Amino acid sequence: MERIKTNLCHGYFLNEVKSNILFTYWYGAWNFETACVWAENYISLAKPLSHAPWANLVDLTHWDLGIPEIDNVVKETNVWCDQNNLTCEVVVCSLYTQGELAKGTHELLNNVNTKIVTEEKEAISWLNEKGFRVS
Repeated sequence: MERIKTNLCHGYFLNEVKSNILFTYWYGAWNFETACVWAENYISLAKPLSHAPWANLVDLTHWDLGIPEIDNVVKETNVWCDQNNLTCEVVVCSLYTQGELAKGTHELLNNVNTKIVTEEKEAISWLNEKGFRVS
C-alpha cells in the first residue's frame, strides 16, 4: 500500500493490490502532476498482475475532480490496461460528474467489463460475481 503526496501535486491517491485486484482511491482536486505520478505508480503495481486476468476498483467518492489536462493521462493509462489483461473495472462515484468522466474514459476499454456504482460494497459484490474475490 502506497500513499503518494508530493509538493508539486494537488490532491493525492492510494493504490494497493489485493490478490488480483488493484484498488485505487483518489482524493482532493488533482492537477496534471498528480495524474502523472498516479499513472506511473498505478502501472508499476499493475504490471505484475498483467500476466493473467485482473480487476480494478476505482473509488472516486473523495475526489474533487481535476483540471482538463489529466484526461489524457487517464485515457493513456486505460489504453495500457486494455492491452494488458484488465478484464473488469468498477468505479465508485458519489457525484454525477465523476460518473460522466468515468464513462468517457471507459470508451477506450474494448476488452474490459465496466460498471459504475455509488457504493463500495456494490462494487465488491460485482467483482465477486465476475470471479474476482475480495477478502
